[in-house]
Amino acid sequence: MKKEQKIKYCKACGKELDTSAKICPQCGKDQRNFFIKHKILTGIIVLLIIGIFGGDGDNENIDTATTSTKQEKTIDTSSTDTEQEQTTDTDSVDKNKEESLTEDIDVEKENVIVVDATKLYSDYDSNEVKADKEYKDKLIEVTGRVTDIGVSLGQTYVCLSTGDAYSLFSIQCFFDDDEQIDKVSELNNGDTITLNGTCVGMSMNVVLNDCKLK
Repeated sequence: MKKEQKIKYCKACGKELDTSAKICPQCGKDQRNFFIKHKILTGIIVLLIIGIFGGDGDNENIDTATTSTKQEKTIDTSSTDTEQEQTTDTDSVDKNKEESLTEDIDVEKENVIVVDATKLYSDYDSNEVKADKEYKDKLIEVTGRVTDIGVSLGQTYVCLSTGDAYSLFSIQCFFDDDEQIDKVSELNNGDTITLNGTCVGMSMNVVLNDCKLK
């Protein structure tokens, strides 16, 4: 069976042409399409199209990158602000603690009663009721000479002289703090010391608790 030959018609004169014909033999009209006839122009158009769509993609990437950078800067700024606020808050708390501690120390200094061991014992020996009103349950700063150092019922104490060489009694000062007890261990009879303690009254000896050496 003979294969049927394909034909086409001239775009200008309408004459039959072979499908492979590029130019009409009758009128000389170029039968190729626009893009094949103008390859250079076609190439330029293709490049422009690629450039347009490619440029949009790059702009989107740039916009995305810019947005991400802005978000990161915002997060960094927020973090920095938060850290600064936390630092400020911490500094404020520390300052308040220091001021509170200073106030407590000042109040303590104002309330402390300064007296030597001889006078303290003399006041109690003369009138215990009056002495209790003046000293009992109050913070006292006492200066005196050490006459005895020891432990009673598990409590470390130091006795101060009443000023009477023949007296059987003294100012008995008890220590609870380990650091203070270490300091007591370095004392000797005859040393003159100053300490703070809370007076609890007289029971043969005048007793001070929670003492701290100065």
